[in-house]
Amino acid sequence: MINVDTRKHVGWKVGLSVSAPNDGDPDWPPDWGDKTRAINRFVYDEANNFLFEGAQLILGHSWKDSLGRWDEDGVLSHLARDARLFRRLKPEAPDPVTGTVPPAILNFLAWPDQPPPRSEVVAQRLINQDLLQILQILPIGIEKELPDQDLYPDSIKTFLLTDLGRFARIRALTTMRRMLVRHTEYRFFVGGPVRDVKAQPSDSVDANRLPGIVEEAILTQEAGQPLYISSAFGGAAKAIADTLLQRKLKIPADCAFYTAPRIAEIMTRFSGKYPSSGDIEGSSLSGGWNAHDYFRSLDLDILARNAGLETDSYIQMLASPILDVAMSWMLTGVKALRSKSKRD
Repeated sequence: MINVDTRKHVGWKVGLSVSAPNDGDPDWPPDWGDKTRAINRFVYDEANNFLFEGAQLILGHSWKDSLGRWDEDGVLSHLARDARLFRRLKPEAPDPVTGTVPPAILNFLAWPDQPPPRSEVVAQRLINQDLLQILQILPIGIEKELPDQDLYPDSIKTFLLTDLGRFARIRALTTMRRMLVRHTEYRFFVGGPVRDVKAQPSDSVDANRLPGIVEEAILTQEAGQPLYISSAFGGAAKAIADTLLQRKLKIPADCAFYTAPRIAEIMTRFSGKYPSSGDIEGSSLSGGWNAHDYFRSLDLDILARNAGLETDSYIQMLASPILDVAMSWMLTGVKALRSKSKRD
């Protein structure tokens, strides 16, 4: 008798680009209450279901708690433990090419964020059991300029306060997000903060050329992958959805779609010595290439077809203020694409 794996998402490589919008976001649903708890609950519930149904999760999630330690009670740790239970219930089949079972969760970190050290016993156990793989991604083209984190850990903090350090962090984030897209088949975009256009970057944490969800959505589209976006939590994802729908934005476009002047100046200064691979990795400026015009130029009919949906259904996914409705359309699209792939 042939043992058929009946789980719904076997073979899927799924990514969740989800984070809380800014405080005071006009589109945050008040019924969801505290943003951080609501977002963590949503991420855990959705990711847990994907793991239970046999999918692999591709994430770009920091493993640290507020003190910089492995967070044993964090979302990533709980998901990896759940994956262990699910694999006991239904062992994974080895990859037909490598002959090994891929990790349930593949997590990328942008330099200088690092995987947990060997002293973190719980994390290492999850890694050794092939439940979790955590990889640090270096900024392409700037590797030789980086301080040695093992020999001189304190030098990293000093380096990150320099403009070259900020530039390295920007490049690392873009490189990491490219890696996320490369390993993911279906990525879902919800929420996401936007920046204060008047703020100046105080350190590498503020060094973003674009909000993370916006950059990941651009890289996903450029890779020819389906673009699944929900406006239900507001934030950067809603700004993208409203732009695709040609709606008026509730937040200034500068917040979500343009590079802050100080960051643009840093990127321009170092781009000659450390060039990027094209416009979509450069600064987003009103006088040249910019993310706002990029999304406005995309055709809804083509986006819908690439997502496995009719145009009306795709518009409902983008516009619905109800997250369950948007997620239902996203999953409907993925299933349609996989069904079509099997027929072809």
